[in-house]
Amino acid sequence: MCLISEWQSVREEELKETIRRCDALEKDFRKKLVERQQIWESRQEELEKLWADKQDALVKQVSKAEEEVKSLIIQNIQLQELALKRKKKKIRGWRRRSKRSSSSVEEEKKEKRGIW
Repeated sequence: MCLISEWQSVREEELKETIRRCDALEKDFRKKLVERQQIWESRQEELEKLWADKQDALVKQVSKAEEEVKSLIIQNIQLQELALKRKKKKIRGWRRRSKRSSSSVEEEKKEKRGIW
């Protein structure tokens, strides 16, 4: 009986030692898991910050491009208005010249009639 009792107590000690090792491993794994989760979360935050920075930069670029487009549209309208004004001036000048030239032609015709 003594032998069985010793054997039983040795087995119990081995089991307790195995349980302690399992507990230590579990504790170590939990610690590593927490560390990995923290690393993952910090990387996730970094990525989110990078994406937010990129998005802000893109928004600024789009805003700048929109302002450039507005400026070009305004400039185009001004140039079209200027071209229209010049065209109107040309037409007015041509009409005046044609009136002058037609009136001078009429006068020449009258003079020629009177001379003959």
